[in-house]
Amino acid sequence: MPDLRDLLDDAAGHPRDLPDVAEIMRRARPRRVRRVAGAAILAVAASAGVVTVVSILSEPDPPGVVQPAPLPSEEKARVIREGQLEPGRYSGEVGGRSFVLELGNDDWSVLVTRPEWLALTHQQYVLHLQQWAAVVPPSSDDGTAREPVPEDLVAWLQANPRLSVQNPAPVTVGGLAGVALDIRVIDSLTAPPGECTSRACVVLATVAGSDEAVDIEGGQLARLVILGEPGRQLVLLYRAPERQFPALDQAVTDLLAGLRFEAS
Repeated sequence: MPDLRDLLDDAAGHPRDLPDVAEIMRRARPRRVRRVAGAAILAVAASAGVVTVVSILSEPDPPGVVQPAPLPSEEKARVIREGQLEPGRYSGEVGGRSFVLELGNDDWSVLVTRPEWLALTHQQYVLHLQQWAAVVPPSSDDGTAREPVPEDLVAWLQANPRLSVQNPAPVTVGGLAGVALDIRVIDSLTAPPGECTSRACVVLATVAGSDEAVDIEGGQLARLVILGEPGRQLVLLYRAPERQFPALDQAVTDLLAGLRFEAS
């Protein structure tokens, strides 16, 4: 049976059997805090996940295998053409022989590149590598007569009375064995042809595949190198006034150090 206090509470609208709302709110507050904290943690984790995904997506692909740069000797050769030569590797053919030329400077240009004749220029000088179609007999006063190229071209040059031939020496150029000769004019032609730029001139031969004359002028020192076996000989020729020859000779020596004839 309810006592007086219960009756008074019921009359005041506060029955004792109703739940204590304040207590319920007090007990529920920690759970709400925990829920808010949990939501915050989930939000941070989600953000971290997004950052991780973005980081993964934005990270560059791992580098592939890096191939080493080719060595100079492995560089693909460019076909030699008329014009300025830049440092690099060039290939070509002259006199039926394939060659590779490696250059470390841009001091040389190509003046002529034909199957039987390669002409390279250095300043005002020219280096020729050519096959001869015919030689000019020393008895020809105007340089217009022609004879077949002799088997022993070195001996023919040494026997030519119009020339002073000195310092014959065995050499190897680009893998080809040969003989180097220093040549000067001592008896010029009586009526030199138009190819000569002065009257003190001797015409030695003509270049295969053309009517181009091969001549030497008085006051010049010419270096001729006869390369290869008879019948397939190449003639390497360069010339300059006596005082300028040493500088040209050094430039040619440096150039020929990068020349290699391929086995045929």
